[in-house]
Amino acid sequence: EASSCFAVVQDVAGTEITCELESDAVLTGLLTLFHMERSSDVVINKQNQLPILPPSDLEALASIGEEFEIDWLCLSFTRCAADVIEARQTLDRLGMKGTKILAKIETRQSLLEFRHILRHADGVIISRGNMGLDVLPEKMCLVQKTIISACNIVGKPAFITRVVDTMANTPRPTRAEATDVANAVLDGVDGILLGAETLRGLYPVQTMRTVVGIALQGEKNFDNQAHFEFLMEEALDETSEDAVYTGDMMASHNQVQSSMPSNLGNIPGRILITDSASTNSLTGMTDRSSHGSFGYMTTAMAKPYNNTLSKLEAICSSAVRAAAKCDAKLIIVFTNAGKTAQLVAKYRPPMPILTMVIPTLSTDRLKWRLLGRGVARQCQAVRGVCPVLAAPFSNGEDVLREALGHALSMDLVAMVDKVVCIQKLQDDLSLKILTVQDVISENPADAHVMGMERMSADEGEVLGGPSSARTLVQSPSIVHKNTEATK
Repeated sequence: EASSCFAVVQDVAGTEITCELESDAVLTGLLTLFHMERSSDVVINKQNQLPILPPSDLEALASIGEEFEIDWLCLSFTRCAADVIEARQTLDRLGMKGTKILAKIETRQSLLEFRHILRHADGVIISRGNMGLDVLPEKMCLVQKTIISACNIVGKPAFITRVVDTMANTPRPTRAEATDVANAVLDGVDGILLGAETLRGLYPVQTMRTVVGIALQGEKNFDNQAHFEFLMEEALDETSEDAVYTGDMMASHNQVQSSMPSNLGNIPGRILITDSASTNSLTGMTDRSSHGSFGYMTTAMAKPYNNTLSKLEAICSSAVRAAAKCDAKLIIVFTNAGKTAQLVAKYRPPMPILTMVIPTLSTDRLKWRLLGRGVARQCQAVRGVCPVLAAPFSNGEDVLREALGHALSMDLVAMVDKVVCIQKLQDDLSLKILTVQDVISENPADAHVMGMERMSADEGEVLGGPSSARTLVQSPSIVHKNTEATK
């Protein structure tokens, strides 16, 4: 892994491949083979036709799913939306409808099909190691920033990999790596995945502390107001019919629109990078005739989107604005599936988001199940969200007092502070601005008990802190948790 040897295929005869080496290298340690292609005359390269989930993965999913609740499935080498849809159908067939999918963006094909993938996936992992083979080094920054921005616009979590590789062997990161982590947080990433640094690294604990410390410092300098205003200008709701164009994204590569927005935040119809194009600074502007391989990034919208927001999106954005205007210290969100909390977190409010996950009953006609713990764990992947599993069958006022009790015990609020609460009353959404002492004074005894006692995992556990950017340890393919939460 300490060196790379580049080879160009000269001839293929049956199972024998003749290559010409373009660099000298001393190969030690693990030997890994990668396929890469940077032709100068075409954009679309050949893709393998292997199933996205081979039989071994299907067997592993079924086996692990019988013993554990799988919260996330990391879909490696996602090529197009069809791969995500196939994985979704497989999970549903295995009885894992609550499992969400993180699509790993790590090939040229995934960049060309990015809009479709983002539409169907529940989140995105930017696999920078493999993507670095298909994207020129000087263009990798723009690709990463555009993907993160696109995920922020639709309110889906984005993660990055390969941040502090040197800490696998050294106790301190390089200055470039430390800056890389901070810039990712400032760009709006939701989490950071650690691989070799904690899998076989010499300093796994120090690595975690270092990355978390850098992320917290980056969060302190995040411009929440500018991010909110940017998203309001985009006014893009992922649930809207016109939010994501479903046309053919594999149109001819030389039909690039010249009337592109200069704002990198717009969701790209395709992340197209060419060598021969003339670009205008970092805006992605190009001539209509430009084509070729990876050289720069365009963020052309395939279709103008609808500027109207759904009722839920409007309430969530209003809650963030109201919290900022009235100097609220906390936003409380009631949710069943996590969507409301995800939309609030999309606007990156400066105060924590305490999410009360309300358990729901479900049946498969054979038995009843109480759902909610998996949703609470999944909310941990969303930046700025602190999920709490509420007591089942409680009314709205009881859940609100329970939430404030947890907030007081974690020192998120004081008695004189204001909080903003989003909850659903019958079929209507409600936005409230409350003072902690006004709610607590209605039943101080219960509030004291809730604030002083930490409930067990079976009764209602606080599953995450109020920190924003998360640092997770990456599993090979399947991320699953049982009763304990990992930040």
